[in-house]
Amino acid sequence: MNKLVAMALGLGYLVGCASTALTPDAARTQVQQLMVLFQENKPKFVIQKQELEQASDCGRATSLREAVDGLVQEQALSPEKNETLTMVQMELTQAEKTCKDK
Repeated sequence: MNKLVAMALGLGYLVGCASTALTPDAARTQVQQLMVLFQENKPKFVIQKQELEQASDCGRATSLREAVDGLVQEQALSPEKNETLTMVQMELTQAEKTCKDK
């Protein structure tokens, strides 16, 4: 539980600091944090997704979507299927679309 709280605080810090596109490493780290939230604390994941959708600059949403797409591509040949990754990819794709459509 402490790990989840620490990750949520870290993600909150990154959200506050990142109002434009992220570096690939930072985006990948945030995607991994979002995957943990998706699995362990869905309400906090939903809040993060809403922040992406409502942001005035969609650069962060685009960076996260590109990072998750890269992770999905890397695992495409893996014999194990990561359903959480697929679900997070769908959610981030939708968040980016919603942000750009507003």
